[in-house]
Amino acid sequence: MASPPRASTTGLCCPLAREAVRLSADRPGLGLRASTLLLLAEVLHKRNGPLAGLEELELAHALLVREVGEDHPAHEEYLQEVLTRANERGDNEKAIETSAKLIELLRRNGSARGPREAVTLANVSSAQMALGLHEEGLASLDRADDIFRDVLGEDYTDRAGLLNNRGAILIAMGRLDDARETMNLARTLFEARLGPGTEATAVSQLNL
Repeated sequence: MASPPRASTTGLCCPLAREAVRLSADRPGLGLRASTLLLLAEVLHKRNGPLAGLEELELAHALLVREVGEDHPAHEEYLQEVLTRANERGDNEKAIETSAKLIELLRRNGSARGPREAVTLANVSSAQMALGLHEEGLASLDRADDIFRDVLGEDYTDRAGLLNNRGAILIAMGRLDDARETMNLARTLFEARLGPGTEATAVSQLNL
């Protein structure tokens, strides 16, 4: 019987593709179909952009869900891939929906309050702000900040950037005093890390 095609080791779908190939040992038909679909999705995405290959990706995912269940860690990578594509094409509603699913899966798998959840929350805040969901965007950033500080320490590397984004949301909400306080802290962190007069510091000052 023919061996299933292998997805590239650097492909975005590679964790799910590896799972499909593993399954092919016991279920050759399922593994062959899933890994073929994943490889096709990867090729179409690279060739034609974020809208291409999504149907193939979803079909492959459905096949694997039937075999390993929805809580398998490989599905974290699947949801991350769907989220990446949604962000690439500016589909904010899909990004918010997928982020919620990814965070729920991380929690079910015992990976909550880790860097991946924090990154997901920080990223989804941009989609929430774009849709005018300022309260939700602010809550996402604050949760991300809490997790990062717990895991990485009070002055983690990207905190200044996160605070800068938080300040932008506060400005949009009309909470100017809170925004100024947040931006001042962001500027202090930028200057401590990069030195005064840098481009990042200038951006924070402009927002003030």
